Amino acid sequence: MKKIVFLTLPIFLALYAGEGWVRTYGTENTDVATCVQQTSDGGYIAVGYRDLYYGPGYSHIWLLKTDSNGDTSWTRIYGKGFIIKEGYTKANWVEQTLDGGYVIVASTRSFGDSWSIWLLKT
Repeated sequence: MKKIVFLTLPIFLALYAGEGWVRTYGTENTDVATCVQQTSDGGYIAVGYRDLYYGPGYSHIWLLKTDSNGDTSWTRIYGKGFIIKEGYTKANWVEQTLDGGYVIVASTRSFGDSWSIWLLKT
């Protein structure tokens, strides 16, 4: 049975199974993971958000793909970064689709005082 644990600043993913592995992902900026799923190739996909480019108060959706050993295969950043009064643009869920892509559910408060839902397909 596999056990997955997330901590933030930077993202820390520990997977304990047999010999297992431990990897740290992220930068000196705020990097937060909100969901992780195992992918059809035995690797993992993690989604969350990170503060980049413009400093605190701006956030981007961050998608991270690893192989089965926890080594980074690729990362993608979505969004241009928006200043907001409370909270961040947050990716809340990621799921692999039948065609091998990913669907991301996110929320943002980037347009005024109301929250919006984003649905992204990669």
